[in-house]
Amino acid sequence: MAVGLEAASTGLCAAIAALPDPTEVERTFTNEAHAALHSLAAAAGLDRADAARVLEGMEQVETDFNSGDAGALATDLVALQVSADEALRALAIEVPVCAQ
Repeated sequence: MAVGLEAASTGLCAAIAALPDPTEVERTFTNEAHAALHSLAAAAGLDRADAARVLEGMEQVETDFNSGDAGALATDLVALQVSADEALRALAIEVPVCAQ
């Protein structure tokens, strides 16, 4: 079941790397992280608090896409990655390292 959940983290790495271009960030987030984040939040064994943090972080990032606030988008992407990585660790899944 854990196969592919790492994409939640690697997809966020890619979205963060696409900053400051909000169009590219949104495209990357949608194509590389979005589905994996939903799967992560729904993963068996993940407690409700960790799942909620992932879903709330996703909602905030999606709100940022519509607001046009690049600073908030950058901050919220990083916060979402922290939440996703914590959720992966809670499931005993190794957190991938972001490429520089």
